[in-house]
Amino acid sequence: MRSVGFVPFLIVLLVGVPSTFAQDIVIDDQDSSYTMSLRNDRGFDHYVDANLLFGANYAPFMVASGEGGEETAGVFGNADIITLWSPGDAAYTPSRPPSALVYIVDEDDWSDNDGDPYNNGALKAYIDTAGVWQTSDERRKARIKRYTGGLDRVRALNAYTYVFKRTDEETAKAEGREPERRVGLLAQEVAAVVPEAVASNGDGELFLNYALLTPVLLEAIKEQQAQIETLQAELAKLRY
Repeated sequence: MRSVGFVPFLIVLLVGVPSTFAQDIVIDDQDSSYTMSLRNDRGFDHYVDANLLFGANYAPFMVASGEGGEETAGVFGNADIITLWSPGDAAYTPSRPPSALVYIVDEDDWSDNDGDPYNNGALKAYIDTAGVWQTSDERRKARIKRYTGGLDRVRALNAYTYVFKRTDEETAKAEGREPERRVGLLAQEVAAVVPEAVASNGDGELFLNYALLTPVLLEAIKEQQAQIETLQAELAKLRY
């Protein structure tokens, strides 16, 4: 894919920003005909697919780079949604992180003055078509201990189906449509046996990271398999 260069931009979302800008901001790229823009619009011109419309023309905003080109990135938002788009390439830096749609970095790790924003532990996660990839390098971890008791913890958990409660405004927006039924766990039950997978805010509302349950399930399977193999061995002795 053809690159149009690295165009940094800062996205600031403010509560109470007026629904229209007094003037759109368009910055021309000195090396090409591509532009970076901040404007109150829902339309975008791509090199292949021109006149893209991202949503309703109700309080829209757009921050975009490379308009008119093949390799573009941006954010669109309106009263309904926020949409991000990306070239999905790799960052052209010395550390060459994997190709991704979105990189997530921690600026606290920009500490070596080498000009690379992705190395030395700064890259915490990235998103591509396979999902979310999180840093997990052993060299970045300390006080490592084997996790045990996975089977007992899993047996203490229950799966449920449920719907999320709606506010009056959400109910009005739904226009009679029933809320979608989900399947999952209850954070309170998980907190009792796997507290590492649960966080809370200042109001005491709990949040669950399902991905952090994967290691627990792994150990539970291994423990169960060990029990099965022990029973198989005892059964074999009885047969002979």
